[in-house]
Amino acid sequence: MRKKAIVVAVCLVLVGFLAVNGTLAQELGNIFKTIVDAVSGAAPTSNETLLKVELVNQDRYGNTLTNINLSPVYCADGYNWVRKQTNVGGQVYPLWDAAEVQGAQDKFVRVQNAATGVDAKDACFRVAFAVDARIFNNDKLMLNFNDAERNFVWSDWRGITIDGRAYQMIIATYQQFLEPGEFSPPALLQVALSRNVSSADLANLDQNFLRTMVMAVDADTLTPEGGPRPSAIDTLNTTLPIDEITFNPF
Repeated sequence: MRKKAIVVAVCLVLVGFLAVNGTLAQELGNIFKTIVDAVSGAAPTSNETLLKVELVNQDRYGNTLTNINLSPVYCADGYNWVRKQTNVGGQVYPLWDAAEVQGAQDKFVRVQNAATGVDAKDACFRVAFAVDARIFNNDKLMLNFNDAERNFVWSDWRGITIDGRAYQMIIATYQQFLEPGEFSPPALLQVALSRNVSSADLANLDQNFLRTMVMAVDADTLTPEGGPRPSAIDTLNTTLPIDEITFNPF
């Protein structure tokens, strides 16, 4: 029988929850926290990590991104950022047309369940995106999210502060369980700077203008002994609620 890790209790002691964060200038998958098995009371062996999630930053072809260079886009006359359904490796995503929105950059942000071992845990997760408020306003930074209803539930934008800087944050909640070894669909697809970005805006464009973080829990955290597993949404709403206006995972 698979042991059930009481992940939330363990994480409250460590970091509040299992969280992975990063910026555009980092390979996001290299930063992570490992959770011990709270039932056995022992840490996993060197070749076992029971709950581990990683942010994976790629282009549409699966190449890892460490940096992307943004410059204001050139849009064809009358173009209004309409997206076109585009086949990417057998999956269809709504992407901006490269011929009409010149300068848009791929930024496929996925989550990988990198847990290992016979007791590796399925994960439920949320991904938070925070945009520097100085370029968020007036549609200066354009973000193309994967808003397919079958994949993610999206929060409203809200203002937060990170390291003394004002940001606008939005949170994507994955509606499925992510099994060990699996990659999620991308939550974010593309980024672009609009034509109304000024030289002053560009001067403020450092590596922290877009921040991302994944928050995850063991999918069986709330599963009763011998009972049905709650949905991913219910598990996250109970263990990692985001309703409070003061919620800020960064």
